Amino acid sequence: MKTIYFPYTTIDPRQAEKTAAIWGPLTLLQASPETCLPEVAALQAAGIIETVFPPTDPSLSVTAVLQEFKQWAARHAGGYLAAMMAQQGIPFFNSQSSAQIVSQIRKGGPAPAENPVADFRETVFQAQLLLTMAQEFDLQQAALARDIEALTVKENEMMAMLKGEDDPDPVEPSRASSESASDSMVPLRLKAWARAMAAVEAMQRRVKNGTDMLFLTAGQGVLTQIRELFPRAQTRSWRNPLPDKGGRLEVEHLPVWLAGPLIRYAEQASDENGGGSSRLELIEIPYLSVEGFLSRLAGHADRTDPDGSGAASTESCWIGGLLVAGDDNRDGSLCEHIS
Repeated sequence: MKTIYFPYTTIDPRQAEKTAAIWGPLTLLQASPETCLPEVAALQAAGIIETVFPPTDPSLSVTAVLQEFKQWAARHAGGYLAAMMAQQGIPFFNSQSSAQIVSQIRKGGPAPAENPVADFRETVFQAQLLLTMAQEFDLQQAALARDIEALTVKENEMMAMLKGEDDPDPVEPSRASSESASDSMVPLRLKAWARAMAAVEAMQRRVKNGTDMLFLTAGQGVLTQIRELFPRAQTRSWRNPLPDKGGRLEVEHLPVWLAGPLIRYAEQASDENGGGSSRLELIEIPYLSVEGFLSRLAGHADRTDPDGSGAASTESCWIGGLLVAGDDNRDGSLCEHIS
């Protein structure tokens, strides 16, 4: 079994450690070796995650092109840049290749002639570039959340001092302050992530060998987008602990390779939360292979199921969402919900 964390290229070290204890080492896609963060490398060295990379084009550097784009954008801020984006649609995902983008930034050189191999490399590079941009955004939001949390701590300490109280109010860990902005990026993240992941040689081997795979995320917006993209998706939602009917955990209807981790999840979450507040959403997409899942996330037709009927595959694709209290408005008993 392989557990693939998506569609992000970073993960909180504490979350990674707890998640890996249940689901095994997490496969974490990186845009390129040059954008791999030190904390990610440390998790890899500790055996908590496995980093994978799409093939790189030696003639293009993701960080160098991104830096050139930033400089070019700064020179045209608010003027020509906005007009260009409006005319050309979503950056890096239209018919314009990354070579053309670089050429425009450098103001020279015609676009290369069409070539299937070159086009594939360009598509992967575009995905790498967008994932790098998204990673920078995530790091900025994490820093902002830490600053807000620190300010809240100071505010609570001051209020406690003014009231003559010994203990200030506790501060809950700050969550992403721009959740709506992050959610608006989900479709682009998924498309870029899927295009880059499909090009990873290790992933191609797993698909060929029929390796059992769980795609795991911590984003409610990601799960919502998955349900929109795959109408056949069936959601099972477990609060902790797992429901126990007749003395047996109700996991018999799931694949064996999922049942064990689910029981470990229930045990860990119950110990930490006192029977608690976290929740796992498990989405099954019937009649869909992993290859088909990646193809459709990437915006391509599923080659194994061109008409979308699902008749070409007897497999199911599995997606898990690790959610905490407050991720949605649903409340109720600790039970399994199937929709």
